[in-house]
Amino acid sequence: MNTINKKDSADKLSTVIFNLITLLMAILLPVGMFELVSRQLTDPSNGNMETVSMLEKNNITEQWRNNSEENSIYAWRKSSFSQLIYEHIPSLTYNYVEKHIFLNKLVKNNIIKRESDVRLTEKNGIIRKNDVSIEKQQGTLRVVVLGDSVSAALPLVLMGQAPYTVILETLLNNNKAAFNAQQIEVLNFAVDGYTTDQEAYLLETKVGKFQPDMIILQYCLNDPVLSYTPAIWFLEHKNPPSYLLDFVLRRLDIHSSLLSTLNPSHPYYGLGKNYWDRIHQDSSKSWKSVVGGFAKISSYSKNIPVLLVISPLLIDENDINKETQNLTKIYSKVKGLGQANGFSILELREELSKYKASQLKRTQDDTIHYNELGHQVVAETIFKTIKEKQLLYQQQ
Repeated sequence: MNTINKKDSADKLSTVIFNLITLLMAILLPVGMFELVSRQLTDPSNGNMETVSMLEKNNITEQWRNNSEENSIYAWRKSSFSQLIYEHIPSLTYNYVEKHIFLNKLVKNNIIKRESDVRLTEKNGIIRKNDVSIEKQQGTLRVVVLGDSVSAALPLVLMGQAPYTVILETLLNNNKAAFNAQQIEVLNFAVDGYTTDQEAYLLETKVGKFQPDMIILQYCLNDPVLSYTPAIWFLEHKNPPSYLLDFVLRRLDIHSSLLSTLNPSHPYYGLGKNYWDRIHQDSSKSWKSVVGGFAKISSYSKNIPVLLVISPLLIDENDINKETQNLTKIYSKVKGLGQANGFSILELREELSKYKASQLKRTQDDTIHYNELGHQVVAETIFKTIKEKQLLYQQQ
């Protein structure tokens, strides 16, 4: 009897195992087929493969990643500091724009003029024409600028126009006697796409040795997160673990870390619905990085005055939508954090609101970057603030 019961139990167990295997195969085979089809037909970059492959098609992506200065087509190289990811190529001059694919694209789109002999960076990678020494000369005051593409303003430089950092240096030197200085240098360390945390690290590792007398920390609303470009050109291009899952997540507009880093909607870049609100939420990793970045800058600067310049989005009141209706609340939050870290504050909204957004935009679909007039206004406003708040003086 026991033998029969054991046999029945064994048969039942075998049947259960067989059924489970059959069920598993019934699930896995179609899923596997869909996965194979997805790998052939879907695009993990979500329509951005042209941007991703722009460099690879010309066999220079690896040269960028390997810190090569040869055949570069724009202003960056891979940084030896992993936290920075990329940095400016020092002593970068464009002599032949027609040889540079990215610049040629800008020329064709009438974003820049075809120029020759345009110097973007000096020997230390600072955006300026003239070289500066690390050691500061006696009687010299130095203002260093930390920021992103708003302050870097490379397209303006390529067009032969002056970004606010250049205009500010002129304004300060025209009034150098008021600052008891023989000369005043504005050193533009801004880098396209940098986050506040990267700017803080840049201050600690590179900027500090230039002995600044004042720091301008320019803040744009996308600074809590890394920009898709140029970062994507210096990251290892990781495909998603599952193309099928990646496709489903993209269709459902779910911004999961399971997405490919080729996708601008990956949380690494912070894009997606309710973008501005979401990256400034207290609980978000992105906002915590800003909190940490401000704290590092405050700690490092010690007695050096820091002016936090909050750059608003260039949006007219009649263009405000659900995505941008809480901007005032976000500006106030950034301002409060700056004040808590001992920074002086300059909100550019009041001065820029005297103009229509269309008068200040670099291009009409760009709500972040200023044109030549915008940079002039920014420079004059910063200069006025420095004088009124007495932020620039010789450090002891």
